[in-house]
Amino acid sequence: SVDASAVPQFFFGAPADYTPPPYMPTDLPPSYADAVLARATAPPAEKVEYRPQPEVTADFSNGDHKTTAPSSVVYAGDHSRVVHLNMFNNDLVHLDGLRRFPSLLRLTLRTNNLKKLHGVDAAPFLRWVDASNNNLKDLRGAGELPRLEWLDVSENDMTSLSGLVCAPNVTFLCAASNDLTSLSGIELMPQLRYVDLSSNNLKHVRGLERCTRVQEINLCNNDLNDADSVVALATALPHLFRINLYYNDFSKRDWQRIVDAFAAARPKCVVVTSKSDSKKLYGWPGGLLKRG
Repeated sequence: SVDASAVPQFFFGAPADYTPPPYMPTDLPPSYADAVLARATAPPAEKVEYRPQPEVTADFSNGDHKTTAPSSVVYAGDHSRVVHLNMFNNDLVHLDGLRRFPSLLRLTLRTNNLKKLHGVDAAPFLRWVDASNNNLKDLRGAGELPRLEWLDVSENDMTSLSGLVCAPNVTFLCAASNDLTSLSGIELMPQLRYVDLSSNNLKHVRGLERCTRVQEINLCNNDLNDADSVVALATALPHLFRINLYYNDFSKRDWQRIVDAFAAARPKCVVVTSKSDSKKLYGWPGGLLKRG
């Protein structure tokens, strides 16, 4: 037997050229459902037997579900073995009844009609949430997500990142293609490593300096004109190795100030200021166009 706490963590942190995990129940990583259940039920000092099981996905994708309540999402299998609930491409407007999946680590909510994430915190072991392409305005209702590591809220209508009560372990955040004008709320994610804030309406990045573990930031295609808030990152973020600032509104003088600040304080950090560099370092997805 092995100590359940020694089982490797389920982690979806991603580098710059990441590919999001698949939405369909194929080619998924090994399940840690047994370990999760053991941690939830066994006394801390007790040794428990760990037997890896195949990934269990409850797949309700491409349907017309409006809620995740038991009356709508009827799963005939063992709820305690479900690690991934796939609600991709439905008509969801409410999240209800997630507590009946006690081992849930991964929740796919992409392409629905959600305006808030109320109810998502009923799954206490969630590590990965994809809520992209919905109608979210902010993160209100998400509550406490103490184990969450990977959060994708891109392609929504978000003007703020506020609303989370607690998310201390988020390492990857994608909030691209929203309407963000402020980074208020990002301070509740102190473990952030990779942040994609491209294609928003940001004029400054105040608040980001508090995420001192950040390694890579994509700020391409915003309205940034506050050079001071960007210059501050050069000294505030000791682990930063790449920042994409292409397609913003800095003056020539401010561009030079930013480049000089990083050269002095963080000489190994790559500062992307041109389209060619963006293509080379990030690829150039068709969605990265200036929003009208």
